Amino acid sequence: MGCPASTVLTETDSARYAALPNSVYETSEEQWCALSPGHDGEHAAEVQSAVFSDRSYWMFWNDGEPGYRILLLPNCPVTCRRADHTTALCLLYAGHGGAHDWIDQKG
Repeated sequence: MGCPASTVLTETDSARYAALPNSVYETSEEQWCALSPGHDGEHAAEVQSAVFSDRSYWMFWNDGEPGYRILLLPNCPVTCRRADHTTALCLLYAGHGGAHDWIDQKG
């Protein structure tokens, strides 16, 4: 289970990132922190990515402070070898704090 923090993306930003070419996700106004519980620093949620892209749009915010910022960041390059000898990718951005979030954990 990840960090329980959440925030709201404006309707305008939600529509803007949903309309990007080759979008992967349906954007949602409610955004949940994707980092591990107890992480240091800002909360982070992936807003949008594109098919075959090595970067994603991430939103960052602090508890109790108004607003957020959105940055286009490279994906985390760290991988993990599974028991079946295939590779799992970290779903977070490069340089994130806390634990990696492996694709296997998303079911």
